Amino acid sequence: AANSRPEWMWILTAGSPPVAPVGSGRPTSFVAQASPQADDVRPAFARYRDMLEAEVLPRAMPDDRPGLVHLEDGAERYSGWIHLFTSLALTGEEVHEIGMAAVEANMRDASRIAREIYGSEGFADALAAAQADPAGEITSEAGYQGLLEQLVERSRELSAPVFERMPARPLVVTPLPAFQQGTGVSPHYVPGSGDRPGRFVFDPSTYREIAFSGAEVLAIHEGYPGHHLQSALTAEREAFHPAERLFSNAAYTEGWARYA
Repeated sequence: AANSRPEWMWILTAGSPPVAPVGSGRPTSFVAQASPQADDVRPAFARYRDMLEAEVLPRAMPDDRPGLVHLEDGAERYSGWIHLFTSLALTGEEVHEIGMAAVEANMRDASRIAREIYGSEGFADALAAAQADPAGEITSEAGYQGLLEQLVERSRELSAPVFERMPARPLVVTPLPAFQQGTGVSPHYVPGSGDRPGRFVFDPSTYREIAFSGAEVLAIHEGYPGHHLQSALTAEREAFHPAERLFSNAAYTEGWARYA
């Protein structure tokens, strides 16, 4: 189990990093360069751990009372955050009901589609059938990148008739730098600027952990009609005051991509 830890974590713990097998392709240069400085880093993390244990943990909420609503005026504060992010006068319960209704609708649609493809019944069977479909297996890092590139292009083509216009800025699929691969960095979108395209960044080393259906979700969320379409079109608009370009709203940006 210890050898399954990301290599960079060895600079924070006592001991030596595991030696990567020859030809494994795993990065070792970062660990090799950082290990001599580890003795300077570990004491700081130890002090941080001790502070969390001595000062934060005694004041933390118990596991059976998580969240803002259990604090004094928590419900009102929660509603204030909802208004800040959505501009709507909704309670937490109302937002929860909206979310649950959307999830149930998604599950019904997924079950219907899987019934047509696999003959499955119900959401659990639909999910199991999709995950077990051999046609959805990704067999290599290069295959993973090629699949994402195909999905980005197909989703771009399918999005074009639905929107009044598409962004001029292109989107490229880019692997994480080698030293970040396998460290838990999630796939993400990086907006372009100037002549630089938008970038859909992914971890090729995780190809064994994702199926075709998961790759589709990623490509749509990060690309078209998700973050790239949203961000690139916004950047092309000239009507904004310069100050407006400094701010963002997570409920909108992630809500758009999740809805996509």
